[in-house]
Amino acid sequence: IAISAINDYLALYKEDTGEIVITIPEGASTQQIAEILKDNGIIENDWFFRLFCKLKDSDALFHSGEHTFGTDYSYTQIINELQTTNIRKDEITVTIPEGFTIRRMAERLEEKEVCSAEEFIAALDTVEYDFEFWDAEVFEQELRYYLWEGYLFPDTYNFYTNEDPEVVIRKLLANFENRLTDDYVDRAAEMDMTVDELVTLASIIQAESSG
Repeated sequence: IAISAINDYLALYKEDTGEIVITIPEGASTQQIAEILKDNGIIENDWFFRLFCKLKDSDALFHSGEHTFGTDYSYTQIINELQTTNIRKDEITVTIPEGFTIRRMAERLEEKEVCSAEEFIAALDTVEYDFEFWDAEVFEQELRYYLWEGYLFPDTYNFYTNEDPEVVIRKLLANFENRLTDDYVDRAAEMDMTVDELVTLASIIQAESSG
């Protein structure tokens, strides 16, 4: 397995059978991108590609849209292609500060003309997003006011005007997943808490300190 993974990483024994154009969805996580690459024959080992991206600090740095790959590309060439983009004129930079509630996030996005606040909040409660940290039992709790409270990572993002709210949410959640390190998981275990409980506690503290 190790030899196969290394051959895949270095593109050894790969034949150049032409170019393949792939569309990467907005806000796709590294795991989802790896699966797309594997399904299209660009890589053979999606798990090793994800590991390589983490080691290269490339997570959350990939651009959506159409990308062209050679069937003989190494991982480095694949990452370089994923990090290129054609900037649209209607791109907007939005900063989500720590401590922002979901309501304040929604209002900020509406102010910046990314999407309406109400559509953003509606999408949070009605759409399922497939991420590794998803726990159906936890997220179906009736006491949770907003489904993804605490999981929409505060950061600076680039969006487009009139963006699909689901795309916006997926980008925020993908950022959280890429930053959910083993240290964070271990810290929760040391405190005898689940990751969800730690996330909830952190969001409460941030909201109070910013209020």
